[in-house]
Amino acid sequence: MISTLAQRLEALFWGPNWTETSLSELIETHEFDRWVRKPKMGVNSPALLLFHIAYYQSAQLGVLKGMPLTAKDSESFAAPNWENESQWKDWVNKVLAEAREMHQILKGLDQQQWMSPFADPKYGTVLQNILGMIEHSYYHMGQIRMQLHSN
Repeated sequence: MISTLAQRLEALFWGPNWTETSLSELIETHEFDRWVRKPKMGVNSPALLLFHIAYYQSAQLGVLKGMPLTAKDSESFAAPNWENESQWKDWVNKVLAEAREMHQILKGLDQQQWMSPFADPKYGTVLQNILGMIEHSYYHMGQIRMQLHSN
């Protein structure tokens, strides 16, 4: 199970996976305007949902690199205001680079590291946090896909 989590993260971002899509495919096949447009009925835009995914990924990457956990749930939807496609692409490239870096780190973890506390024992293990982040990201990727493909 543990050895497949790095593969599941990779599949989330680059496929193939059980959803028959990936975050990078959605990024590549939809224009900036589609990502940032305001959706109907007050739900979050696809860009804001991707920010939310990336926020937690970045926080976890920091912990895996030995930094303290500083993320706050209250900030997980505090996305920047992307004013143009260039800003969007720069940010997306950063997100994808962090996903690649996290994938590499996860591939190198041994059993003991997977079972070690994540930042603080009250947050559970590295395994629990990475699994939770991946599952949470798939949930939001489904929302992103539905919004990008809606009228």
